[in-house]
Formats: sequence, structure tokens, C-alpha cells
Amino acid sequence: MDRSSTRAWRRIQKKRIWRNRLRFIFQAFNVEVFENPVTGKRLKADNWKELRGVKWCQVYKTTATPCSCYMCAGEQYNRLDFKRETAKFISEQLDCD
Repeated sequence: MDRSSTRAWRRIQKKRIWRNRLRFIFQAFNVEVFENPVTGKRLKADNWKELRGVKWCQVYKTTATPCSCYMCAGEQYNRLDFKRETAKFISEQLDCD
């Protein structure tokens, strides 16, 4: 595969992922779009396509999470905690029998 087609494929995938993230944001949250920061007039987005022009949604083009806070980062998988919880669950089940 030549280099130009690889670039085009990457660009298409980047747009596809951004589109899916905007759809997820639109479905998950009650999205209000600020039309004008001077007037402070708020409009509710009727469709996910309206989020493409909003400034705060542009960060989702390059990163999955806009910041590293616990709300944006989501739940982190920890193998050690999982092992502890599983061992505790098994020991509780054995004690009950």
C-alpha cells in the first residue's frame, strides 16, 4: 500500500472516531450549545451534527478524553484490585457453605 492511501485511510478513521464520540456525547448528556459567549444565549442541540462546530467538542478530534480528571478518564482497570475482590468473593462463598 502506498503512502498516500495510508494517509487517507488514517484521516478517514480519525473522522469516523470523532463522529462516534460526538454521537456518544449527544446521546449520553443533555447537551446545551452556547451560541454566542457575549449574549450567553444557550441553545439545545437537536442533532449530534450541531456539535461539530462547537469549540469545546474540538478537543475530541485528537484525544479521547479532554482532561485527566476522574470524570473524563473513566474507570481504570486494576488487576491487583480485581484479584483481591475475587479472592474475597471466593472466601465468602466457601465460608457460607
